[in-house]
Amino acid sequence: VAVDSREIFAKADVDGDGGLSVAECHFAALLFVDLEKRHATSALHQAFEAVDKNSDRRVSKDEIAKAAHDSRLAGLPETELLQSGMQHFDTADADGDGHLDEFETRDLVELVLEPFF
Repeated sequence: VAVDSREIFAKADVDGDGGLSVAECHFAALLFVDLEKRHATSALHQAFEAVDKNSDRRVSKDEIAKAAHDSRLAGLPETELLQSGMQHFDTADADGDGHLDEFETRDLVELVLEPFF
């Protein structure tokens, strides 16, 4: 989902003068970050649902490995990210139960994406 810059501009232009002051620019940046976070959270939830094949609300190493294998066969761009997820699985598995809940999965995604930010 692309962020509509016109929508952000309209919300940030608090005084309605058709331009953005420094303060309104900061507000626009906060609006943009908020929208991006909501989009990322939604995408993460969808990915979690797709990988959680047995719908137990937890993701196992086997489920991530199968998702990585399936995406590799399909030539999907997520393959490398899923493989990186396997490398960071134990670090994200805070309670050491061999499964990741949605919170631990969020931590895993942050570990995987950290080199890009």
